[in-house]
Amino acid sequence: MTYSQTKPVLLNDDQMRNYITDGYIKLDYSVPAEVHEAIAVKLDRMLELGPNLGNNVLPHAPEFRHILNAPEVRGALVSLLGSDYIEHPHRYCHNMAPFDKPPEDIAAAVGQRSHQDSYTPMARPRQHYPRYARIIYYPRDTPVLHGPTHVTPGTQFNKRVTEEDRAMAMPMEGPAGSLWITHFDVVHAAGVNLSDATRHMIKFIYIRRTEPQAPSWNCDSERWQNPANVEASYDNEVAWSHMWDWMCGKSDRCESFRSAAANDADVSELTAALSDEDVHGSLAAIRQLAVPKPAAAGEAVSALVELLNKDHQAVRAAATYALATIGEAAIDTLVTRVKEAGSAGWEDGAQATWNEGTVHLLDEAHALAGMGAPAVCALIELLDSTDEWTRINAAFALGEIESAAA
Repeated sequence: MTYSQTKPVLLNDDQMRNYITDGYIKLDYSVPAEVHEAIAVKLDRMLELGPNLGNNVLPHAPEFRHILNAPEVRGALVSLLGSDYIEHPHRYCHNMAPFDKPPEDIAAAVGQRSHQDSYTPMARPRQHYPRYARIIYYPRDTPVLHGPTHVTPGTQFNKRVTEEDRAMAMPMEGPAGSLWITHFDVVHAAGVNLSDATRHMIKFIYIRRTEPQAPSWNCDSERWQNPANVEASYDNEVAWSHMWDWMCGKSDRCESFRSAAANDADVSELTAALSDEDVHGSLAAIRQLAVPKPAAAGEAVSALVELLNKDHQAVRAAATYALATIGEAAIDTLVTRVKEAGSAGWEDGAQATWNEGTVHLLDEAHALAGMGAPAVCALIELLDSTDEWTRINAAFALGEIESAAA
């Protein structure tokens, strides 16, 4: 069968929603079992005869094309990245030999390996919008005993990996041919191979070429709703609905949340509910603070900006998109904070998240980007700042706004 000539099988709304909430989905597809074994045999031979071929693993085992061109796989990539998606030249076979001396605490060992990948080429910013996707594929049966990749659901907006994230890693186990597609920034880790055979996991990277103009999946409704089965530990609806609206190509990326939310609560009571000890309670309060009465918008903004960049990772992500939802009333405060971060100077640690591997831009920049057109003029003015870090964040935000900033 020539898979590339077969019509792609697109994802449905439920699959898309689970990708947005959890940062990954497992994909069912139809490829003969002998294809998986042929790939595994060639990988065994590669490692037996010489070094890992890295990016050249695909030409070494061209049978991979049967996997990557399967209609369900192509359809998932079209759904997530658009019909003109690009296959990145970087790919890699992550092989894991059996452990001679397994660690005593397997869960702790997996947790310590938890990380977010760096981009290729390096020194690129983390991107909340799903512009990059990673395929994870096993050619042979990979139960927990074989040390599969683990993932921490809902961590794709993280600025760092927390101890809580490490403790919540879940195994991506499955039979031969198992395949997942993940958000590039979701926290993940290698398992511990307790079997007597080498485990192969191969990753492929794909990129969105153009911004979405309309849903590219089988979309029955453009209104966001939380999926029935969410593996993410925290309800981050204000961020999830924003990603959905972006993928639907809406000019107002806060439309779903703003139109569905109604808030008559007292803002002072909501701000009092923001607590480091009660993450779920804080997230519930943030969801209401995202749609304050106009007279209380300033108070809501003042409370939300204090949660940016440094708080619990789910809380800071929710606060970011709550501020985007509030919109124009938050612009001046966010712009002031971007200026202050720039004037703090490189030596004072304001840019501690800048490194060769990845760049973590300010949550304020993500919030301004999330507003879209209303923030464009303020961001353009920031490009004239004498502080490099301020200009970097402004340029990033304008790039995230895309066509609305033209």
